[in-house]
Amino acid sequence: EGTGGGNDDARGGVAATGARDATWGRAGIVTPDWSESPGGDALRALIRMEHGRYVGCGRFKTTATGTDFFAARFNSNGSLDTSFNGSGFTETAFGLSLAVDQCNAVALQTDGMVVSAGYTDAHVALTRHTASGQLHVTFDTGGMDELKGAETATGQREAGGVRVATRGMCLVAGLRFGPRRRRVPRVGRSR
Repeated sequence: EGTGGGNDDARGGVAATGARDATWGRAGIVTPDWSESPGGDALRALIRMEHGRYVGCGRFKTTATGTDFFAARFNSNGSLDTSFNGSGFTETAFGLSLAVDQCNAVALQTDGMVVSAGYTDAHVALTRHTASGQLHVTFDTGGMDELKGAETATGQREAGGVRVATRGMCLVAGLRFGPRRRRVPRVGRSR
């Protein structure tokens, strides 16, 4: 998965031999045009589900809300699974207008719920969707969670991986960058 230039996201099917899987889309490649805004759409993560289906996440750009979290589910031939949110995909805008929201990692719960992790406005961001594609309202605030905590105005935190642990808990890994806090040594009188 990745970008195919312009508005397009690109997914390719690969057989066990490494050859292109011609049952996917046209000659093994699917490049749908997700949104109306140029240069904004991309899948960042893709995992295989049972029965050969896939679930993925990334970013989706719109003129109204900027770059939003994006989750999608695909059939075994690469087509959108329209039983997920009626269209096969869903986009989620976090709080700030025109903020850059992006999903970098996706995980699947045993009950079919989809957990996505990435960033919004320099903070770690998470979403959880039901198996039918709606935000799971009992997950933090209406299915969305923003973990604030950048140490400075120029610092940033971002999730790069997510796993579902026991009892539905999530384990998130990522990075933090920006200026570090300096430890000031304690100065005292010598004895």
